[in-house]
Formats: sequence, structure tokens, C-alpha cells
Amino acid sequence: MKYRTLMLAATLGGFMAFTATPVQASLVGITSEGSLGTVNTFDWSQLGPPGTELSGPQNVTTTTGGATGTISSSGGDTFAVLQQSTSFLGNFAPGTNVLWNNYGARDIEMSLTYPVSGIGAQVQWIGAQPQSSCCTVQYASGTFTVEAIAYDKINNIIGTFSENGVSNFANDGSAIFIGMQDSVSDIYKLQFLITESSSNTNGLGIGPVSIAGTYAAPLPAGLPMFVFALLSVFGVVQLKKQNKYT
Repeated sequence: MKYRTLMLAATLGGFMAFTATPVQASLVGITSEGSLGTVNTFDWSQLGPPGTELSGPQNVTTTTGGATGTISSSGGDTFAVLQQSTSFLGNFAPGTNVLWNNYGARDIEMSLTYPVSGIGAQVQWIGAQPQSSCCTVQYASGTFTVEAIAYDKINNIIGTFSENGVSNFANDGSAIFIGMQDSVSDIYKLQFLITESSSNTNGLGIGPVSIAGTYAAPLPAGLPMFVFALLSVFGVVQLKKQNKYT
């Protein structure tokens, strides 16, 4: 009877641990890529050379590490791949590949196949009109506010962070960086949203997206405890067998 009780308690404890809802950690906003530590990056050169126009959500992969995701916009999935100094005149660093949501839309969303603990990018508001040279985008300089909105697996908002920025033609890497970071890998999507700008012309340019943390299929919550409980049951059974023959 004692052994049955121990086995039942171990199994029940393991089941409760397996099905328990994990505690939500506290997300914080970040303003530099350095806050993320070691990162992998989604670079927009994979979508085509500067000047490439795209329609619809785009599947992307990090340059190293093999993490995958989808870039999209709730305001319309029309994008253009640009490059600072050649096809784009802004304040990213020279040569930076920029994804522009092509007039009108105020947001860009990076959805991830598996969750990460940190994600962010340099962004710039673009009140843009094409120059007469055809393929170079320039815009009205001014101030803006961008909000980073983090989502979990079932698309619930789990954290937000806002930052003020200035758009200009400095060509010096001064575009602001914004992102979210957590102590655990629970961020499945980050939305970059322009909430205020100094003119009514809307648009958003985003540099390469950096991610940090574990980006693989997550184990079910409590799985290690469940495995421990099963091993405990096995130990009880073995002890019972030994006592039977002693």
C-alpha cells in the first residue's frame, strides 16, 4: 500500500508540473543592439538587391543560426528593399540594407517560428516621396515616436516600449534602435509601430532585425519535472522488487 501511495504521488506531481502554466517574466524595452548580447540577424539582402519591390508577407532566415520568421505589415504588405547611401537617403549607416513599407503603412511586424528572449532593430520614420532620379528614396526630416509591441505564441500582447526619434539625412548610423528583451524566450512577434510623426505622411524604414536567446522548438512547460517524476516512479518500483526478494 505504501508503494502504491508513493507511485501515485510521484505521478500526480509530475502531471501537475507538466501542465502548469509557466510564470510570465518581465519584459523590458531596449535602445541598443548591445543590450541583446550575442545575436543573429535577419538581413534584407536575402529579399533581393536594392530597388526590389515586394508584395505580401515575406519568409526570411537569419544570416547565421538558421532561425526563421515572416516579415509583414498590418497596414499593407507592400515593401521595397533599399540601401542607405545608394537607393535610400536617411540616417542609417552607409551600406545598411533597409526594408521600407512603401508609403502609407505605419508598422512592420517580425513574426518568429520559435520564440526568442530578445529582438530589435534600427528604425526610421519615412515621410517619403521618390526623387526624380527614379530609384532613390528621400523624405521630409522630422521627429517621430515608435512603439515596440511584443506578442506571445497566441498573439497576446506581453510588453510594449516607446522611443522618440529624429529622421534626417545624416548617413551616420544614428537611426534609433528599439526592441524588447526578457529573461526567458517567450517573444514570438515584435511589431514596430509609428505612433506619432511630424507630418501626415506615413512610412517606416527598418534595418536588419537582431534576435537573441534560444530560438528552437520550446519544450512543454514542466517537462523536466514530469521526467523526474517518472524516474521517481521507476525507482520506487525497483525498490519494491528488491525488498520482495530480501
